[in-house]
Order: sequence, then structure tokens, then C-alpha cells
Amino acid sequence: MRNITVWTLLFLAAASSALAAGLEPTKPSAVLMLRSSSICPMSVAGSLALNNALSRTGAGLGAFVIPAGQVLVLKRFSWTTVTATASAMVRVAVQNVDAAGLNTNLVFTSAAQANASGAAFATEILDPPLVFAAGRLPCLVPSAGATSITSFDGLGYLAKDR
Repeated sequence: MRNITVWTLLFLAAASSALAAGLEPTKPSAVLMLRSSSICPMSVAGSLALNNALSRTGAGLGAFVIPAGQVLVLKRFSWTTVTATASAMVRVAVQNVDAAGLNTNLVFTSAAQANASGAAFATEILDPPLVFAAGRLPCLVPSAGATSITSFDGLGYLAKDR
């Protein structure tokens, strides 16, 4: 029984690596830095949408929308809040949202302990990455311990939709 479990895990690891290998960017310029600049379309108080592209120097490039025929592959994100209850555990949820804010799917949760001043932050390295199709948007929503998100930044790339 133990051998079957080990072989199953090895197979699944190889399969997920093979799937991800075809999506990786081939040049550094393909890497996207994204930052939140507005509330999510579903208008949840305190939420932020990952909808602004940044240059390599951190300067804003304007609104970001996933182009038709491509997907956003989100490999890493970070968030901060300064509205947490002192020393509380803060939980946030990444949601996959359509442009109208009508269809949302929970795709990831993150948590961090707030300090005595009510500030909390976390950075998540995603393996496997989160994938968002054209017409969708990554949104971060406070779910416990804080009333709003102060910042939401992401790192990823665009890949052809399969």
C-alpha cells in the first residue's frame, strides 16, 4: 500500500510539473508586476482588485485586463492591512471574479497575525499557480480580523489559453 502511495505522489508531481512547464515565460520581459488600484467589481467593502500593471521600475502602466485568448498565471502575491484588530489572526480570500462582479469563485486563502498596532501582511508563493481566464480578475477580500485590505500586489505572466 505504501508503494502505491509513493508512486501516485511521484506521478502527480511529474504531471503537474509537465503541465506548468508549457506555461512558463521564455523571457524576463514577459513577467508581469501587478498592483491593486480599485475595489473589486462585486463592491465588497475593503476589497481590492489586481488591475493595474507596473513597469520594472514600479511606475504605473495603467489598467490591466487579461487579453482574449490568454490567461493570467499568478505565481506570487502579497497583501497588507492596517485595519486589523490588534493581535488578531487576519484572513483574506483571493477570488476569481468576472468583470461585472456577478460570478465569484474562491481560489485561495491567506492568513497572518496582526501586530499590536493592527497591521498584518503576508506574501504567498503559489505552487501550483493560480490561473485566471480572460474576462476574469483576481480580487482580494477580507474575511476575518480586518475591515479592509491596504495593498494587494502580484507577480505572474500571460500564457496562451489552452
